[in-house]
Amino acid sequence: MSDSETKVLELGKKIADLRAEKHANHEVMTNSLERAVTDQLKSLSKELVDTITSGSEPCSCGATPHGMIQYAALKNRPIPYYEIGCLNCKDKRAQGFSLSETVLNWNNKSFIK
Repeated sequence: MSDSETKVLELGKKIADLRAEKHANHEVMTNSLERAVTDQLKSLSKELVDTITSGSEPCSCGATPHGMIQYAALKNRPIPYYEIGCLNCKDKRAQGFSLSETVLNWNNKSFIK
């Protein structure tokens, strides 16, 4: 697993933990604290997307690609895989089991059908 992939998993865990904390404490959170947590979630989410799409070329439509981590399961064990796509072009999505493979698939226009 590459350093970037480790970072993606760590960021995903931070986001999930922060969302769970926000949900569990929503009744007692002040507005300013809720805004601060929301801003932190936005920042972590942007960092996650930027890490996944690092090295990706812009879409042919000119849009910046969006990245995400997905999970499949084998014998009840989660297996992460990555996806890069265009939010404007629904038919342009590339996947891979490593970040480098996913970026290469995106840049080579090896889109999933």
